[in-house]
Amino acid sequence: MSTIIVKTPVTVGLQELFHEHKLSKKSVVLFDSNTRKLFGDVVLDALRAEGFQLVELVIPAREASKSFSVAYRLYGQM
Repeated sequence: MSTIIVKTPVTVGLQELFHEHKLSKKSVVLFDSNTRKLFGDVVLDALRAEGFQLVELVIPAREASKSFSVAYRLYGQM
């Protein structure tokens, strides 16, 4: 099941969400290139301030990025 949460600013409650879902302090954050430009620094800074060690992955913002080959490549980067 996926959860989509929309809040302004984007970091409101982000740390609590990670804690609520019991995510590891070592986590992967996946952006497409558009969301990375808009929110990447803010999201990463907020999580790092809470002690998260993050691996950041960015995929191109296009339909072709939604493929098994891209998923396989991302898995290899984790």
